[in-house]
Order: sequence, then C-alpha cells, then structure tokens
Amino acid sequence: MGAPLRLAQNYMAQNEIINQHYVPQVYLRRFTSKGNRIHVFDKKENRSFEPNIRNVAAERRFYDSEMLGQITGDKQFIEKQLGNIEGQYDIRCRAIISALDTGKFRKLKPKDRHFLSFYMAVQMFRTKEVRITNEQMAQTMLILTKQWASASELHLPPDEEILGGASPEEVARGAQHRALLDVEKLNEAAMILYRHIWFIDEAYGGEEFITSDNPFVKRGHLSDEYRSMNGIACDGIEIMFPLSPKYLITMVDRHGFAHAEHFDGKRKALECSEHMIYKNQFQIQQSSRFVFSSCGDFSFTKTVLDEEPHNRDPDRRRFETNQDYKLGFEGSQD
Repeated sequence: MGAPLRLAQNYMAQNEIINQHYVPQVYLRRFTSKGNRIHVFDKKENRSFEPNIRNVAAERRFYDSEMLGQITGDKQFIEKQLGNIEGQYDIRCRAIISALDTGKFRKLKPKDRHFLSFYMAVQMFRTKEVRITNEQMAQTMLILTKQWASASELHLPPDEEILGGASPEEVARGAQHRALLDVEKLNEAAMILYRHIWFIDEAYGGEEFITSDNPFVKRGHLSDEYRSMNGIACDGIEIMFPLSPKYLITMVDRHGFAHAEHFDGKRKALECSEHMIYKNQFQIQQSSRFVFSSCGDFSFTKTVLDEEPHNRDPDRRRFETNQDYKLGFEGSQD
C-alpha cells in the first residue's frame, strides 16, 4: 500500500462520524434547558435524566452502508447528506422563530414552506421508529410465508432465503437507506405536505410543547374498514411537528379541514391547556422510547403512559400480532 493511499484512509477514518443522530442536534438544541443539555424521559425505564444532546436520539453508525461505500467511496454518504440539510434547517428555522418572537411574522413564505416540507419528509423516514417498523414488517413476512407454506404443505426455505439472503434487521436497514436516497420519492412526499393547510401553533400561556425521538407525528381523523387512514395524503389527516417549546407546525388535508383554509400559513395561538394536552399527547404515544422537554416536567407524560402502558415498550407491535395472522390463516382454510 502506497503512502498517499494510507494517508487518505487514515484521514477518512479520523473524520468518520461514529455517533449518528436520527433526530438532529440542530433540532434538539431548541429544546435544551442548559446549554446543550436536554430533559429526557425514558418510557421503558420510567425515569428522567438530563444528558447532552450529542448522546440522545442517536446510535453508532446508524446510517453507515458498506454497499454505498463501494458505490460512492464513502460508507457515510447518507449521514453527510443529512448533515447538509440540517444546516439549512437551522438557518431557516432560526429566521422563522425570530420573526414570530418579534411580531414580524405575517405568513409563512413559499420558499420556507417548500424547504420545511422536504425537511419533514426526510425526518419522517430517518428515525429509529421507521427502522423498528421495517424490521417488524420483515419479521411478519417470514411469519406469513411460513404459515402459507405449512397450510399448503410446501417445502419451507430458510429464513435468509425468504428475505433475499438478509436478516430482518438487515432488510430494515436497507429499506430505510433506500428511502433516504430516493430523492424523487422524498420530493413526492414533500409536495403532499406542501399542499396541505399549514398553521403555526403558538403554545398557550407559559406552557411548552414537548418533542421526542420521533417528532413527525400524525393523527387520522377518519377510519376505513379495509385500509389505514393515517397516511400523509389521506383525507382527514392531521400532522404535527414541533419547532420549539413555543411553536409547532400543524398540517391538515384541505378536503377534510376546508373550514381551516383561512389559517393557511398563519400563526395560530392555542386558547387553553386542553389544546396543549391534545398536541403533546402524540409525541408521547408515537415516540419509540424517549420524550424530550426543555422544562423537565414529565407529569403529563407519566399520566399518558399510566393510561396506555403498552406505549412504554419500544418493541411493541406497530400493527397486528402474530396470533392475528395465525387466526387469519386458520380461517382461510375453512
């Protein structure tokens, strides 16, 4: 190995990002209490603590890809591309919040709305929650395939062959990487968000919005017997994304919330504590494991989890249980 090649490899190794955030530090910093420290509630352990933001919503080499390394020459290609958009988010978010705080905000500018749409589309796909859901989907595929083979009295191949030579964890990791690299799909998702009715909620009184390790949250207001109504393009969808303890972006579809059209792009002050409870509950319910607060008051978080203890488990099922699938196959044989 020549000296220039060794030097290049040493330089790349020294500049590797080991601790990779699935919720960026530039986002979390707006919810810090002292410098770079943030109040955290661990739903699984039922305790709170106050670490540095560099140590939360992150995992070692979360986005590293050996395959991308072979293609691009940099296995940290995704991590570094995410870093570029994070810097832009910090600049734009700072300007929006400054205008809101100083009374200069009139309406969200189209260029800011366009950027935030893309940023939130990326955030939607980059979290640990997506990785967990993808892995559970791969595990479900194994279960269904085995049940079908058993019911049909067919030879069952090894798990790795069913999933194309990969484990459920590897399938989940690859699916997330592909989603973050598919700019066309990200732009499609961003355009769906852009077309919704937007308003910027301002926290009531001295209360604060909380956030989590899965800050892009949704509520489907309609139901359907045959399909989920919780997608970002569904009629009746409501999407919430906290910008800071004081401000939160709400997006709703234009068909189901036509009465809110006059709020589009504007600031909207919440009128009571019940409205704050409504907005904050989704961060608790839809977080993977950690809830974040600038003030450290997690009394409401504990109340929600006492009422919904299943949400404490980071490995809870994101859809039907294995028994549901088993019963479904048994029923189909009658």
